[in-house]
Amino acid sequence: MPRARYVPALDGIGPPSEESALALLRDTAFDPARDVLIEGAPEPGDPRADGPDGTAGGTVRIVSYEPQEVRLEVSAAAPCWLFLGDTYYPGWSARIDGRPVRVRAGNVVGRAIPIPGGNHSVVFAYRPTGGLWGWVIACAAGVLLCVCVVVRPNRVVA
Repeated sequence: MPRARYVPALDGIGPPSEESALALLRDTAFDPARDVLIEGAPEPGDPRADGPDGTAGGTVRIVSYEPQEVRLEVSAAAPCWLFLGDTYYPGWSARIDGRPVRVRAGNVVGRAIPIPGGNHSVVFAYRPTGGLWGWVIACAAGVLLCVCVVVRPNRVVA
């Protein structure tokens, strides 16, 4: 299976547990080339297996692949899911033609986003919020240290 792929249909949104999701993925009726299991409740506009027949064609091309950013070009004849077989982890965001879209866990461990029909530019970017807080705390500590050095009280030694 390619790392990034167009998936025209959806199989089972919101499994009750990780174990039941893994059981669905192991089922011989599940076709990872045609189906993706999405985490969470359905959202308005999500491509659905019970929508139009789900057989319309589509292509995905990786434009660039870096550790913290993946750029893709997607051509979809109908709304579909873009499944990226890389690890899903909080901190990943996605943009379709510059507009933000929610990244969801697909097939338990990968990343998936809904794609509208047509030609689109997609960017997955990793920007962990923990790193941002680390920088804020480090900068605040540096400023506090500078203030303490400059404004320290004069001590008289007897």
